Amino acid sequence: MKHRFAICTLLLVAIVLLCNVAYLYYKDKNPNMNSTIVVKNSVKSEPKELDAMTLNDIEKYINRKGKTLLVIGKTGCSYCNAFMPILRNASSDYNFDYMYIDLTKLTKDDYSLLFDSSQIMIPAKCNDTGTQVSLKSGFGTPLSLFFENGTVYDCIRGYKDSAVLYEILAETKYIQ
Repeated sequence: MKHRFAICTLLLVAIVLLCNVAYLYYKDKNPNMNSTIVVKNSVKSEPKELDAMTLNDIEKYINRKGKTLLVIGKTGCSYCNAFMPILRNASSDYNFDYMYIDLTKLTKDDYSLLFDSSQIMIPAKCNDTGTQVSLKSGFGTPLSLFFENGTVYDCIRGYKDSAVLYEILAETKYIQ
């Protein structure tokens, strides 16, 4: 009877240790496991994920000098949920920032202004018309738009795995 109790106790301890090791391994492989989307840094050298709260925030960001990346998604989008950790890793690996727009978090007015914007356009390669169109023409999420000095110059339509994302980031000269 004493041996049975000791064996059960040892098995229980082994199971708890195994669970902890598995958790730590999984957490190490998935650093964003418990993170939220909003990450704001005051250090310039670290990559940033900026949340767009208003159209004014968006316009200030894309009108900065140089290249910017705007990602449009929404809460509940499974492709957005799969894509964002890949983009975060790329951002960290190559030290770039981007702005994420969650369409469900914009006010009704900012949502309408965004879709009516003549500056935030979908390039021809990311829509079925073959010409640059406005957001109100419709699009799937996530939609990633590359800007240089306020002008859209390229895009990523939908989810991309890390290999494809890194290739596109290099082709668009967003990363070196």
